[in-house]
Amino acid sequence: MRPAIWLAVWLASTSTLEAQEFRPKGSGIPAAEVDKAIQRGLGWLKSVPPKSGVPTSRSEDTNELVLYTLLHGGLPAGDPVLADYLKHVVDREPDRVYNAALGAMALGKLDRAGYQWKLVQEAQFLLDNQCENGQWAYGSAVEPGKAPGDWVTWKGSPYGAKYPPNYKPGSSKSSGRKIAVLQRARVSKVGDNSNAQYAALGLRACAEADLLLDPRCLQDALRWWEGDQEKDGSWGYSRGEDDSGRATMTAGGAGSVVIYRWMLHKAWADEPHIKRAMEWLDANVSGKLPKWHIYYLYGLERVGMLYGTDRIGSHDWYDEGAAWLIKNQAANGSWRNVADTCFAILFLRRATAPLPGVATPGGGGDK
Repeated sequence: MRPAIWLAVWLASTSTLEAQEFRPKGSGIPAAEVDKAIQRGLGWLKSVPPKSGVPTSRSEDTNELVLYTLLHGGLPAGDPVLADYLKHVVDREPDRVYNAALGAMALGKLDRAGYQWKLVQEAQFLLDNQCENGQWAYGSAVEPGKAPGDWVTWKGSPYGAKYPPNYKPGSSKSSGRKIAVLQRARVSKVGDNSNAQYAALGLRACAEADLLLDPRCLQDALRWWEGDQEKDGSWGYSRGEDDSGRATMTAGGAGSVVIYRWMLHKAWADEPHIKRAMEWLDANVSGKLPKWHIYYLYGLERVGMLYGTDRIGSHDWYDEGAAWLIKNQAANGSWRNVADTCFAILFLRRATAPLPGVATPGGGGDK
């Protein structure tokens, strides 16, 4: 189908959803105690300078994650630390799935209309790095090619100027400009569920910036997640390598299924794959900490906010996780390293926005 025809069909099938969004309940932990932990974490995080270039170690490749966290920490746009991170993120050409996804999330939060041109670039990278089976691997740079208005190859300075020539954005909530992004290729046969869950987050951010993403990509991603789930409701890391159920991948898988079903306008509140995943998390994880536990807690926060629930089984996921994080924060305000500090702050902030236009499926937030 030609792009113009595909865009018309997609626009015709897309309607604005107006159902009430999920709002989480108040925490049993005093707000001042939570905020103190967040501010201490932010203070330590601000002392860590951005990484220049593209770090060779993936564990050091955290600029996009830090920017996203600083924005949720409430730093104003003019803060010099935030501006420094913003420059690195906007001026970076997409080359890794984690970073493209987190970059899209950060810029979408900062100004999804003003940075819509950069979100087109991130979206094109994510679509073109989908694996043949619907997953994502770490990704690799792709040829920019042509995008609407040739935006993909344009950027300004010092932080990456907001608007390409002759571009007229809309409001900060909606660009007022629908842009189709088509998948041009796929780069490998298989990937892993860690990269795949972050791709879902990045694609959601792009969709909320009025980018109309190739439905084949979304359908294949959803098909992968639903087909890869174990019979007990869990997900592993990568089929054929170590596919035993992991808490980190199960939380990420459930959240990804919610996102893709939402983007494809499919019902999800009582969807069996998600319900079985939540049951597995309750039976196998709640009340104890799995390996990679802070990474897991951020995944738990996402699925709690996306699914719209204050409890997983009999457990209050937020209060239990927040209590552990506050107790285990280092004297200098960090949690072990940059990535874990970001994950901890994002959890404590309940940073994941509920999906717009979806009803709470039964989690019980204060209305």
